[in-house]
Order: sequence, then structure tokens, then C-alpha cells
Amino acid sequence: MYRLSYFYIGIITSTVDALINVTGTDLVDAGGAGMGGGIGFLIPVSKRAIFFLDIASVTISKTRNSLTQETSIGARQDIDLGATIDLTKKAFDYMIGYKQRTVTITTDTAYKDEITSTYFGFRWGTFF
Repeated sequence: MYRLSYFYIGIITSTVDALINVTGTDLVDAGGAGMGGGIGFLIPVSKRAIFFLDIASVTISKTRNSLTQETSIGARQDIDLGATIDLTKKAFDYMIGYKQRTVTITTDTAYKDEITSTYFGFRWGTFF
């Protein structure tokens, strides 16, 4: 990841596994791997709080399917919007946010899986 002031860009590697089952029949049992990138920004709201937005996209270039039909997995796209509040000066934060992940899988029909979640919790970490 490369950071310039409030903004940053980075390179991402990822895997995707998908099992689509309709009325007891497996329609897709596929997976893949690929690379992509992400951009985002961190904006300090106060000395102890940071607002952030992270957008990432990964193109799945290698796809495998354990079933006989042709399957392709489209780009995985993530959006993460949230804030952190320092509980200690360097290592412990409280986080709250919203995350959305979208993946499109195509066989003879296109399936679109979209996962959205609101999260909150504690994070421990340090920078080297």
C-alpha cells in the first residue's frame, strides 16, 4: 500500500469460492484467484478519531469449476465505509462501519451475490 497524505492505493490478491444450490441441486461449485487494486482515504476527525472509505476491485483470472458446465466469475468489488476511535494511544481502537461485497458468477444464467453488513468491534494492531 502506498499512502500520500489522506489518500492511499494498493495491490490486492484474492480468492473466491462459490457454491450455488437451488432446490437441492448444485448449479455452481466454482472458485478462482486473481489480482486487483484498491483506493481509499483516511480523514482525521479529531486527535483520536478517523473516518475512512476503502474501495477495492479484484479481477478473477483463474477459475475452476468442479461441475461440467462452463462458469466464469466476474470481478469482486468491495466498499468499506467507517470510523475508528482510539481507545489507547497506539494499539487499541473501537471500529464501526458498513461493508458491501459484490461478486457476479455466470453460467447459462448470471448470478449476482451481494453481501452487506454493518459491523462494530475492537481492533488491536500496530504499525511497523
